[in-house]
Formats: sequence, C-alpha cells, structure tokens
Amino acid sequence: MKKTINWLNTKIGQAVFWTVFPVVAFVILSALIKFLMMYFVQFFNEWQNIVANPIFVASYTVIFYLSLLAVLYFVPTKIFKMELTKESLGVSKEMTWSDMALGFVGFVVSMILAGILTAILTALFPTFNASQAQNLGFGGLVRPHEFAIAFACVVLLPSIIEELIFRGIIYGETRKINFWFAIILTSVLFGAAHQQLNVAVTTFAMSLVMCWTREKLTESIWAGVVLHFIKNSVAFVIIYILPNLMLG
Repeated sequence: MKKTINWLNTKIGQAVFWTVFPVVAFVILSALIKFLMMYFVQFFNEWQNIVANPIFVASYTVIFYLSLLAVLYFVPTKIFKMELTKESLGVSKEMTWSDMALGFVGFVVSMILAGILTAILTALFPTFNASQAQNLGFGGLVRPHEFAIAFACVVLLPSIIEELIFRGIIYGETRKINFWFAIILTSVLFGAAHQQLNVAVTTFAMSLVMCWTREKLTESIWAGVVLHFIKNSVAFVIIYILPNLMLG
C-alpha cells in the first residue's frame, strides 16, 4: 500500500488516478444500483409500473448521486490518504450575489460556446444529431407531486452534487497537477457522464466556463452551481412544463 500511495503522490499517478477512478466508480455504481433495485422490485406484482413510477426513478437518482459522491470522496481520503479540504473542494466561501451574477453570465457564455461547438460538429459530421431530445429519466408526469419530485432530481440535486463531484473533487484535485489538464479532463468527464452526444457538447462547454470561473474569478463552485441550476431549469421547463401547457 505504501508503494501505491507514494506513486499516487506523483503528478503522473494523480493524473492517471483521477482519469480512471471517476469513470470506474460511475460505471460500477450505476450498474450495481440498477441491478439491485431491479432485483428487489421484480418480486412485486406489476413491477413494470413500479419501475416507470417517478418515485422509483427518483430513488435511483438520489441513491446513485449520493453513492457516487461518497465513493469519490471517501476512497481517496480514507484508503489513499489524500487530503480533500474545503478549499480544494471550492466550498470554503459562502455564496455571494457576485456568484449568482457570474452564474447567469456564465450560462449565457456557455450556451454561446455550446452553439459554436455544435455548429462545428454539425458541419464536420453530417450525421451528428444536434436536436436529439434529452432523456432525463422521468416520463408521464401528471400529478403536482410528480413534477416536484422530477424537479428536485433533475434541477436541484444535480446542480449541487454534480458540482461537488466535478468542479469540486475532480477539478479541485487535478488543478494541482496542471490547470489545462484539469479543465479539459473535468469537462470531458462531465460531458461523457451525460451519455448523449449532443448533450455532452453542451455540458462540456458549461464545464469549461464553470472551471474557468472557479479558477480565475471566484475560487469556489457556487457560480457553477447557479449556472447549472439555470441550465437544468430551462431544460426542465422545455421538456416537462411547456408540453403540458400546450396540451392544456
């Protein structure tokens, strides 16, 4: 174990660890939690209806997010003896009005950047589907509490947990190696985590802006939380609210 820890103290070791470990944790936890939840639910009558229920989807979402956050924090600190401080996580300062304003500005900038990247990819790859609908996991929302549950899991939870994971833990640790390596790795991982190419382009652009804002302007993740909240709120309204208003 000492040799492993010593190797992780090198920049190359840190780079390899934070490139591989988050991906492995994401894949294993996603598959394991889905398997366990599907295993237990199969013993109920009409289990297909249970799986499609927003409460079931929300349960998976909450368990997955909290498990991933716990693994990415406690494995490095408890097993490999890394030190993840409030400063490295970007949470040592309280959110300010400046963070909120920067979050809004960052949202506008990231959407412009995402549009440019999308246009480039569309020109280079004609088969690239820039308008593919984003799948957020929730479907058939009817009752008010179902919309509230979906909003909590689609907007509130990711805005906080994903920022702690990506702009907090991953970026906070890899920026100690090299700024450009950190911003690119964090953004690639963040885009890949959304598992849909056109969405990955947007989230990649968002991450570039959020990492830059943390590094150069705020030294915290709060502007990124605000940006993330705005983007997910817009997506929630477009995907869930507007269709119901038009049907109404």
